[in-house]
Amino acid sequence: MSMKAGEVARPRRAQPASRARRLTQIVIAVMAFGWAAGQARADDEFISAFVPGVIGVSYQPAKGEPWTGAGFSLSLVQLVSRNHHSVGLGFDIAVLGGAEPGRRMTVWRITADSSFERTARRALVPYWSMAMGEIVETALGKNGTFDAAVGVHLVRTEDVALDVEAGGVLPFSAADRLAGSKLTARLSFRLR
Repeated sequence: MSMKAGEVARPRRAQPASRARRLTQIVIAVMAFGWAAGQARADDEFISAFVPGVIGVSYQPAKGEPWTGAGFSLSLVQLVSRNHHSVGLGFDIAVLGGAEPGRRMTVWRITADSSFERTARRALVPYWSMAMGEIVETALGKNGTFDAAVGVHLVRTEDVALDVEAGGVLPFSAADRLAGSKLTARLSFRLR
């Protein structure tokens, strides 16, 4: 590419995939630094990484029929310590069906969560969650979303986690049709 005299080269913008990868690396580095700074007892803390799971999702848009379905989740990292809030970063994808035969909706998101309290308790730990993702449906196309939810880690150990959360979905487009509420149940299990 040749430039004429007096032209200034424009910096190239990073591709969306590389920006997301960079953001994920920064979040993991910050969480790892916070974890390393803790002084918790070894028997009351753990780190889980790349833990698969299954999810059940019920989504009720403000206008229209409810959608229900199931999918797959991957807990990228979960840090639990007595002296710090537990934090996690994950990914999930689900396929939902509505009342109308043949219509399918795919929902994927990248999630971050943190407990409300500093505890290494293994059950009934309240948490909040935020997520960015996308809803894909044939009639509505692709719509980016932001989710916010509160939930409870019903059981949370190194090997098994059972969570239930409820919250709202705020789409970046078609908000009048897609804004709504969502209930998610997640069972994660560590493969050994």
